[in-house]
Amino acid sequence: MKYAIKVNEVKGEDSNLKVFATVTFGDSLVVRNIAIVRKNGTDELFVSVPSHRTNDVNEYGEPIYRDICNPITKEFYEEITKNILTAYEHRKEISVDGMIVNSEEQLPLKFSVKVTPLNREDSGLRGMGRILPR
Repeated sequence: MKYAIKVNEVKGEDSNLKVFATVTFGDSLVVRNIAIVRKNGTDELFVSVPSHRTNDVNEYGEPIYRDICNPITKEFYEEITKNILTAYEHRKEISVDGMIVNSEEQLPLKFSVKVTPLNREDSGLRGMGRILPR
């Protein structure tokens, strides 16, 4: 699968949020707002996929967030996070177009879309969509 990664640095030295990445899969799908975050009190970085705040709360009364998208297999999770972190580490050397990743096997992107209508009076959100590989 061919995909491109672009990283956009977040200004501010005090923030744990370092970069927002955008990953474009072939000519079919783009995922924005993938964050690279530094873990509190360490120099270790991790990749955080986009999420949304739900109306639910946990046992401490804190809001619960749900991922908007995430890798399905462990192998792809490891590949994509490694490549996003590599793009961040080499951001000064990467061209304006970003980092292009090609697997040896060029498979067409095949997916299905499922939309669940929502009708919440306190929100402008009208539905939730899921894109699933076939």
